[in-house]
Amino acid sequence: MNLDRDALRASLSSALPEGSFICRLDEVPAVGGHVVRLSSGGIEVSLVVLRQHETVRCFLNRCPHLGSELARQDRHLYLEPGVSIECNVHYAVFRWADGVCVRGDCQGESLAGVPVTVAADGIRVGVWPRDANDAGVLKRSQ
Repeated sequence: MNLDRDALRASLSSALPEGSFICRLDEVPAVGGHVVRLSSGGIEVSLVVLRQHETVRCFLNRCPHLGSELARQDRHLYLEPGVSIECNVHYAVFRWADGVCVRGDCQGESLAGVPVTVAADGIRVGVWPRDANDAGVLKRSQ
């Protein structure tokens, strides 16, 4: 499944506008991941939030190979913190830092990133970049 990244980014940025609340920071293990399901305007979105101490990343919970979720629950997240996250349907492996598939049927493709900001009340959607390849990077708010 080859996703049109610009169309996907436009859809995600519409469903998750800048400032949308994702989850509290303490819901995500200091070193680990958390599956979040959000509903906005009748659209349901599933995200995977990854954290390694102060670094937070967020990706659409959707494998680019088959379009299935990487995991349905936190306990089903297969990850090596700071290194990789694995799809539990067909075991493709994605780099933790940028979501690029490094092993599996979708090698070279990547997870769709969601820009995030850590605010006083938790993790929120950050500013959507113009380039579909720049999402998913932590930005700290004051």
